[in-house]
Parts: sequence; C-alpha cells; structure tokens
Amino acid sequence: MDAIETHSYAGGFAKIKTPLASCLRFADLLAPSHAWEGMHKFRQVVYRGDIEIAALLQNGWVIEYFQEMDVPLHANLTKYYQVLEKNCG
Repeated sequence: MDAIETHSYAGGFAKIKTPLASCLRFADLLAPSHAWEGMHKFRQVVYRGDIEIAALLQNGWVIEYFQEMDVPLHANLTKYYQVLEKNCG
C-alpha cells in the first residue's frame, strides 16, 4: 500500500514530493513500451536531473488529461502543481 500511496496523488502530500515518487512516475512515462509526442524532450529533462521541471511537465499533462476526460482533480495534484509552478518560475 505504501508504494501505491507514494506513486499516486491520493496519499499524504509529503510523499508526493519525494524523489522515489518522481522516479516511479517518470519511469512509467519513459518505459520503452510507450512512445508519445514530447517523449524525447521529457527524457532529456529527466536525464538532465531537472526533477522539478520534469514533475511540473508531468503534472501539467495529468491535469490536462483529467480535465479533458472530466475526471475530478485530487486536491494534492492541484497543490503539487502550484508548488512546482512557483518553484520553477
């Protein structure tokens, strides 16, 4: 359960911001079985070590996708995006 909580946005807010949580999400997006527009740029950001910028991009895509699908946004997802946006300028 701890891995699910760390991997998702529904757990405690402190776990959302951990390097482990980011690595899990980035690994999902960069898996060789996936190919999508922007993947190369995202990979460069992740491999460069710009974790907050990569997290900002990833969270923005999740929010956009959820809104397009009429999926309610969890408060932690919105809060984390706002924190990242502030930190990344």
